[in-house]
Amino acid sequence: MADLSLNGVITRSLEGLDIVAAKKGLKLLAELPEQSPVISGSARRLQQVITNLINNAINYTKEGEIKIRLLENSDEIRVEVSDTGIGIPPQDLPRLFDEFYRGSNVETKGSGLGLSIARMIINAHGGKIWVESPNLATGHGSIFIFTIPKKQNKPN
Repeated sequence: MADLSLNGVITRSLEGLDIVAAKKGLKLLAELPEQSPVISGSARRLQQVITNLINNAINYTKEGEIKIRLLENSDEIRVEVSDTGIGIPPQDLPRLFDEFYRGSNVETKGSGLGLSIARMIINAHGGKIWVESPNLATGHGSIFIFTIPKKQNKPN
């Protein structure tokens, strides 16, 4: 664990995925604050989580866009990956982060480990991860959200 810029982690995660999205005719958008929040974490592992979430969004979106947003409040950083894809059936939501679980509406290949690993990584950072499908803001697609505690400056 080290102090790191979450904007930098997200930017590195997007490298190359913009090309993959463009090949499918999808827009890949990032909404990042000018001043990047600093967290204590593993850049490599957080990049793994973000890359997995964006890859999943690209795989399950036929048209439209994928958006990653970084928001912060006084205690934590919130990262959202939303899409305009097929969404997740309600019966799949409770088990989505279980090891080897594959959604009932999934045809693409995969081991069913990506989201369970993402949950382990976020938990190891003291955070939480969840999904809303349909995305409550748009009424369709999905939004994966994770939070990580902000680095607290210790008094001298």
